[in-house]
Amino acid sequence: METVEEYLKLADIDYNSAKVLLDSDIIISCVQHCVQAVEKCLKAFTLKYSTISDRNIMRSHDCYAIYSHCLNFGLNAFDNDIVDVISAFDGYYKTRYPSGSHIIITNEIAVESLKTAELIISELKSVLLPCVSVSEDDAGI
Repeated sequence: METVEEYLKLADIDYNSAKVLLDSDIIISCVQHCVQAVEKCLKAFTLKYSTISDRNIMRSHDCYAIYSHCLNFGLNAFDNDIVDVISAFDGYYKTRYPSGSHIIITNEIAVESLKTAELIISELKSVLLPCVSVSEDDAGI
């Protein structure tokens, strides 16, 4: 059975991978890993606070849909700037496939995605596991 802790550990790995990818100028993959990190944190929240019958959202890869679902189970709404980035994540995630290759990912988008992922991870960890922060130690780096 999946646990909150497992999801958060994988989110840390994705987040730390995104930092390495940005430092290496591998921008598209950086953003994709940011999306994955946020998705896993939101799924950790879903796993902890929703009922089993409400967990169909766990199959989704749409961060905004998962975020909206979490609002129904007590997640405090994020600032509009963060919500805008979450909304854009769906488009960024599509860059993994040829049909999404028309989407231009800039260094500015990558940096903003990384900052947003860090904020969301920290916020959700403070709710899910008090006194835990994003760190390279968590991801084994």
